[in-house]
Amino acid sequence: LLSKKEDIEDLFFLPFFTGIGSPHWKSEAQGAIIGLTRGTTRNDISRACLEGIALSVNDSIQALTADSDTKVDSICVDGGASMNNFLLQLQSNFSDKKIIRPVVIETTAYGVALGSLVGCNLISLDEIKNLWKEDQSFTPKNEPYFSTKLAKWKKLIEKIY
Repeated sequence: LLSKKEDIEDLFFLPFFTGIGSPHWKSEAQGAIIGLTRGTTRNDISRACLEGIALSVNDSIQALTADSDTKVDSICVDGGASMNNFLLQLQSNFSDKKIIRPVVIETTAYGVALGSLVGCNLISLDEIKNLWKEDQSFTPKNEPYFSTKLAKWKKLIEKIY
């Protein structure tokens, strides 16, 4: 069963296993689940974990956009977690940005392979941009839950760190 949003509005997963990064930079930060009640279910915890990842990444996205003179409307993602459509939709909702996943999600290895092809003169550097293909994109859903949860996240992070 899916969690009801109102049941988990105060449930937070802090995914800080190696400290909290940008923009907070606290190496002593630790992972935690906050807001558990006796009514909290496994599904609630699962959703809170995905939300915690998206909220933490959103902190970095907001820092990036605040420091940039360029308007950022979309974010391209990669890596194994990017295969989770629900996570990417959460990321879009919390960041209020379009999230774009490429066909090839292991872009580090893909980049090395493309660099090798360029180095061997099998393709030109200009041809690389034509090889990137979008798999799926996620657009923000402006529901009050997400702005409320985001505001509570910010207060929680400020209070703890």
